[in-house]
Amino acid sequence: MNAKRYVVLSFDVDGETLWTARDAANWNRPVTLSQGIYGPEVGLPRILKLLQKYSIPATFFVPGYVIEKHRAAIEEIVQGGHEIGHHGYLHEWPDTLTSEQEREVFELGIDRIRSITGKAPAGYRSPAWEFSSKTMDYLQEFGFLYSSNMMDNDEPYVHDNGIVELPVQWYLDDAPFFLYSVRLPGRTIHPPSAVLETWQEEFSALYEEGKSMVLTLHPQIIGRAYRVKMLESFIQFVMRHADAQFITGEKLACLTLKAT
Repeated sequence: MNAKRYVVLSFDVDGETLWTARDAANWNRPVTLSQGIYGPEVGLPRILKLLQKYSIPATFFVPGYVIEKHRAAIEEIVQGGHEIGHHGYLHEWPDTLTSEQEREVFELGIDRIRSITGKAPAGYRSPAWEFSSKTMDYLQEFGFLYSSNMMDNDEPYVHDNGIVELPVQWYLDDAPFFLYSVRLPGRTIHPPSAVLETWQEEFSALYEEGKSMVLTLHPQIIGRAYRVKMLESFIQFVMRHADAQFITGEKLACLTLKAT
């Protein structure tokens, strides 16, 4: 793209919907729901404090329900000057919805985001990183600038319909390393040193190729005290590279369009 290497710190503020989208019965399981509540109520303030410390702008993808339920917490994101992106209403997986249901979810999410930011969102991240056959059409219809869902590249590109893609990957997500629950069998919790090494090594490799990087994080996961310290170590590592810069997804998407 140019001499700069860009890093997007993106946070999916799923709250309770991370769990209810997996199993509607979780609405009646207070302990399971409490894992989600931790994100906007405890993890998020730590993250915002860290971003403020280093003057880093970030992107937060927020389901519409979470805006309703934890409005004061989401207002803190907006007041910090960060971007709010679309992430469904109840963290619905688009491939499980009818076309009419998916349209309604897009409209609800846009409405809730507009109610707190005063404008429609520029970016869309699908819950569970999956599309239906209609999702890309809806992105174009509702005027989205970019998507951050695909895994077919490791640098931003532009789809044939003009939508910018900011690619993601599972090893650049905190969930495969840290998300654990008795309702998610087979999961193990990794030491932060292994995760930090993974992210630093990927940044270094992409840096050598002149490419940008998108991290996907969750306040209920990365927001634990020791993991925020790990994230700070990663930030410090990136900042030791003079031509590396943290920016929002919207800004990176604009730069990608400008470079094409």
